[in-house]
Amino acid sequence: MWAAGKGSDDVIRTMLTLTPHIDINMADKYGGTALHAASLSGHVSTVRLLLERGAIVDSLDVMKHTPLFRACEMGHRHIILTLIKGTQQRWWTSVCGGDLVS
Repeated sequence: MWAAGKGSDDVIRTMLTLTPHIDINMADKYGGTALHAASLSGHVSTVRLLLERGAIVDSLDVMKHTPLFRACEMGHRHIILTLIKGTQQRWWTSVCGGDLVS
């Protein structure tokens, strides 16, 4: 979570390489995930990295807030758009089994 909140993409990549079975959606005691932390902090490259690695876009923290809500709360427009696109991609893949055409 710390690395995601700081936008430390290299640290995240290293962690994922060294521990490939790590749960990317692991939550802290408040239910926040790495995607929540990156979204709240405004690190778009980190959000993209986490989404590419399977982060759940609509995960809820203990306040029932999603990463998208956290990005909206802080006014991070690029994060908001990235999360919306990530949601569309996940939906399209699960429903239609293909890639979303950009």
